[in-house]
Amino acid sequence: MEVSSKAADQIFEKEFVRGGVLITEMRFPSGARKLKYIVVLNKNPAESPTLLFLTTSQTDYYDRFPHVDHIRIQQNVVPFFPKETVLDCREVFAMDRADLKRRYREAALKFVGVLPQEYMDQVDKVVAASRTIAIRYKKQILGWP
Repeated sequence: MEVSSKAADQIFEKEFVRGGVLITEMRFPSGARKLKYIVVLNKNPAESPTLLFLTTSQTDYYDRFPHVDHIRIQQNVVPFFPKETVLDCREVFAMDRADLKRRYREAALKFVGVLPQEYMDQVDKVVAASRTIAIRYKKQILGWP
């Protein structure tokens, strides 16, 4: 068992990168639990906490309110998003890196790919201009001193 944990940890460290897209169950303040795709934002992914944006394929809200901070990815542009997908850039979720690693060991988290750099460049622009993202998070995401 120890060997497989060590192997899982090595894979986690290799795959856990900025722009990495993961799928895991998220628990929300309402008590709801949903399987969600999440995107790692940290400039230095080894730094804790891990900052994340959630994604959604439910785009109606963003169609009605296009001024809301989000990044839209058209369907099949990246292989792990077969439907049109939105990165919700209004709220940063902070999760403990150790918790994410534990989830990976328990097969409750899966790596699905890495967002192309053009989308991470858009993330940086949205984060830098955001009025809702805390400055401490901006520093961690953008690598500001």
